[in-house]
Amino acid sequence: MTLAASIDKLTETVLSSVEIRKVRDPKKIRDALTGTFVLEEHEINVLDLPIVQRLRRIGQTALAFLTYPCATHNRFQHTLGVTNIITKMASALRSRKKYKALIDDDDLRELRIAALLHDIGHGPFSHASEEILEHIPEMKDELLTNPKFSKVQTKPHEILSYYIVMSKSFRQVIKEINDLYALNINVERIANMIVGDMDDPDREEYLSDFLNGAFDADKLDYMPRDAYFSGLKMDVDLERISHTCIVDLRGGANPRKLCSDISGAHNLEQILFNKILLHSSMYHHHKARAAICMFKSIFEIIADQRLKVGGLSFREAKDFLTIDDYGILSSFAKEPLLQHVIENLRNRQLFKRALVISRKTVKNRKQCEKLTRLMEPPEEIRMLRALIVDEMDKMGCRCSLYDLWIDLPKPPSLREPSHCKVRITEEDYVDLAEVFPADWWLIAYGETKWRGHVFCPPSQKIRRAANKAAKKVFKSVEGINFLPTSTHEAKI
Repeated sequence: MTLAASIDKLTETVLSSVEIRKVRDPKKIRDALTGTFVLEEHEINVLDLPIVQRLRRIGQTALAFLTYPCATHNRFQHTLGVTNIITKMASALRSRKKYKALIDDDDLRELRIAALLHDIGHGPFSHASEEILEHIPEMKDELLTNPKFSKVQTKPHEILSYYIVMSKSFRQVIKEINDLYALNINVERIANMIVGDMDDPDREEYLSDFLNGAFDADKLDYMPRDAYFSGLKMDVDLERISHTCIVDLRGGANPRKLCSDISGAHNLEQILFNKILLHSSMYHHHKARAAICMFKSIFEIIADQRLKVGGLSFREAKDFLTIDDYGILSSFAKEPLLQHVIENLRNRQLFKRALVISRKTVKNRKQCEKLTRLMEPPEEIRMLRALIVDEMDKMGCRCSLYDLWIDLPKPPSLREPSHCKVRITEEDYVDLAEVFPADWWLIAYGETKWRGHVFCPPSQKIRRAANKAAKKVFKSVEGINFLPTSTHEAKI
C-alpha cells in the first residue's frame, strides 16, 4: 500500500463519525503572543475536526520542557498563532493598491485554512518523531522520488499533512462545508500551500510563500513562541515585516514570489539570528537532545523486538498519527520492555554526556568533515554504538545498546537568504544572501556552537567506560582523535 493510500484509509477511520453542522457565530480567539483574532463559522468546523484537536496533545518543542519547564506549549496553540499572523501579513499586502488584486477573499480564506491544517501531520513530540519518520522506507521514497516533494525541502510532517488534506474523507468534509456556507474552498490549493508547491508557481508561488517560504507565518510564530515559553529573550517585528513585504511583479523569467523591500532586510536578518539562537540554546541543548535519544530508543526497541503497542508496529508513517504525547507516556509504559525508558522520561532521569564532539574537541580539524557524513545514515551510527557497547563490555561494564547513543544533530538550515529576493529598486532585485551573508553565520555556528554527544546512563562508572570506549572506537573506525576537552566538557 502506498503512503497516500494508507493515509487515506486512516483519515477515513478518523473522520467517519464527523458531522458538519452550521456554526451560529464567529468566535474570538485570544492568543498570548499574537493577540485576539476572529475565526469564521466555517473555520470553527475545521478547527473542531479530530485531526486538528489532536494537536492539543502534541508538544511544540519535543521534550524541551524537561530542560525549560515552561516550554509546554503545543502545536494547537502554534496553529492558531500562524492563522492570525498569516491573516495580518496577507491583509497588509492587499491593503496596498498595487497588490490588492493578488489576494482575493477566496485566497485569504484558503491561506487561513492551510494555516489551521499545516501541522496535522506531526507525530508525538513533534520533531522528535520526525527524526524517526524521515528514515521509514515509504517516507524516504516519497522524499527522494516524488517530484512534488523532492524538488523542495519538504519535511515528513508536511507530506503527511498534504496527504491528509488530499484524502477522500477530508475532501468530503470540505465539500460539506462549501455546501453549508456557500463557499468555494479548493482542497488542492490548500494542500499545495502546505508543502510550498503550487500548480502554477510562476503566477501563484507568493501564496504558498506565506506559509512555506523564506519568512513565512510559520517561522514568525514558532520562533517568538518557543523563545517566550522557554524564557529566552527574542523579538520579531511582525508589523514591520508585513509592511515591507512585496510580490515580485516583474514577470518574464521572474516568478511571482513573496519578497522584501530593502528597508525590511534587517528584520529578516533578525529572523535568521533568532533561528541560530534557538538551535544553540534550546533545540540542541544537550539535555533536550539526550531526551530525544531516549525517545528514539523506544522505537528502536519496538522495531528490534518486533513489538506491537496498541496493535501498532510503527513501521509505517501512519502509525505515528494515531498516538500523541500522552499516549507515549501512558499506554507505552504498559509494555514491559519499554517501561524503564518511559519511567525515566517521566521522572527526568535522563542520559548524561560521556563525550562531547565539536570542532574544539577533535584533534584534527579535517576529521570534523567525517562527522558531517555521519549525521545522515542511522545504520552507521548504530554500528558505532554497537562497537562502543562491545568495548565497554570488555572493560567489565555492561550497557544496553538502547542506553548508548551517538547524537550528531544537523545544524540549522539557513536556506532562506538564497530563497528570498530583496528589492533594491523597482527593477533591481537581489538575493538576500547578497545583502546578508548567512553562509558566514552557518560556518561560525559549526565552528563555535555545534555540539554532538555520546550519551549514556548517569552512572559515573558507565560514563567513564563509555568515554574511553567511544574514543577508542572513533579512532580505530573513523580515524577521529579527541582532545582532553571532549571529556572535560562532558563533566565526568
